[in-house]
Amino acid sequence: MEGARKVAVLNHFDQRGVVHDYVVYFAAKLAEAGYAVIFASNCPDLSSSDTAKVLPHVAWVLKRRNIGWDFGAFKDAIALIRDPGALDHLLITNDSIYGPLHDIDQVVEEADPKIAGIWGLTDSWDQHFHLQSYFLVFYPAVLKHPSFTKFWNGVRYYRRKHWVIRDYEIGLTRFFLRAGIQCRALLPYRSIVSEVSTPIDVAAENAKGHVANYLRHMQMSILHGHPLNQTHYFWDYLITYKRSPFIKRDLLQRNPVAIPHLQRWEEVIRAASDYDTNLILHHLQLSMRHRVH
Repeated sequence: MEGARKVAVLNHFDQRGVVHDYVVYFAAKLAEAGYAVIFASNCPDLSSSDTAKVLPHVAWVLKRRNIGWDFGAFKDAIALIRDPGALDHLLITNDSIYGPLHDIDQVVEEADPKIAGIWGLTDSWDQHFHLQSYFLVFYPAVLKHPSFTKFWNGVRYYRRKHWVIRDYEIGLTRFFLRAGIQCRALLPYRSIVSEVSTPIDVAAENAKGHVANYLRHMQMSILHGHPLNQTHYFWDYLITYKRSPFIKRDLLQRNPVAIPHLQRWEEVIRAASDYDTNLILHHLQLSMRHRVH
């Protein structure tokens, strides 16, 4: 950590305490991009063999109790940084995503610190406008601001996930906006919706059955301004046309909104990236039950 100009906090959790290959790859790509990586694992009994998988790629392994979810881990990891204000930028992320499909440094370069102090990859308007917290970049404008310390000191170790979402995933953006810090997304929802709405209308005219119902649901949601989770509904568009570097893990594991044709995920990723999709497939083989995509 000594002399590091860029720090990334990578939060990890697995019920069996396993550090899967896709997570090791993520840590390696962060290190390759020049980050000093704090691997913050919510598995306090992480074995020496699983710890050894990430040791070549990280500056610090933090083993902690699974309290406070990812924001509890972010809080404890950030406390290890001697002077956050001296950094060029801080990245916080977690293992809820597969990737990166593209070089991390190329992704972050698109986040202009002159425009905003905090950048996310995607945003959401569900409940309130907020940057989705699986990938957040903090620049000196906020790292040096008193609100940065105030926010993280105020993070409590909630046990219930919906409290974490309410107060910290959604609350983080609202907190910093009120403090005068600009918060922007590299893939803003409003722009993505404006690009996909016409193709959705065209596709809906010829669709049948479940696919037709799914497309009409998207049409009505867009028409009436009801926000959709773009990392699920527009996952293939983001990867194919917007060079999104990640695909959400819960999309492939649970597909909670029953998105059709999700079995195309491997084909879509291979067409857009040289990422080894076997990293994803191996994790799904170990973790999935009664479902396959």
